[in-house]
Amino acid sequence: MKRQLILLWVVTLMLAVPMAYANSIPATINVIEGPEGTLPTVFVSGFDIQTPDIAIADPEDVAIGSLQVGEFHTSSSDTGLSIGYAFMLEPGSREISDFVTLVFDVTGGEASVVEFFASDKGNNLGVLGAGFPAIVENGKLQDLSGIFANAAGVPVALPQGLVIGAQSPISEVPEPATWLLLVTGIPGLVASRRWCRPREV
Repeated sequence: MKRQLILLWVVTLMLAVPMAYANSIPATINVIEGPEGTLPTVFVSGFDIQTPDIAIADPEDVAIGSLQVGEFHTSSSDTGLSIGYAFMLEPGSREISDFVTLVFDVTGGEASVVEFFASDKGNNLGVLGAGFPAIVENGKLQDLSGIFANAAGVPVALPQGLVIGAQSPISEVPEPATWLLLVTGIPGLVASRRWCRPREV
């Protein structure tokens, strides 16, 4: 009888570990914005539907982006329908470069998610108010999960295990030292040309 109990315990443990591992895998949506005139690339993982519906709009449109629909397991309590917004800003300003709109709900340990990514390519998305959380884009893949807020700027907690990321290319701006070299270098080149001219006899 003791052997049977031990065997039953081992089998239960073997079944429980993969289930726990499966629930610990995050559901991830990453949007990688390409160069001007190209469509964004979307990477999705951890959803029950491994390839959620993806609709990518024209890159010159206001609604540039990717529509994601999927479900995943979560330990979060039931929420009903929630909407959150995450903003990426141009370096050194409150000018919006990209934003994500997320619609989700949690029912009975299952979360369903719809994400929309919009870019400023060819469009002016405006300036973000001071009360809203945001992240300054750095040209790398950035985790936006912790900066979602509702329309009033109040933080919105995402379902446990949901990770939202975005990568937006930034335009390289010369540093002050580079500008100084450029500004002082041009007059120097002009002066050297004058000095190097052969004198007329």
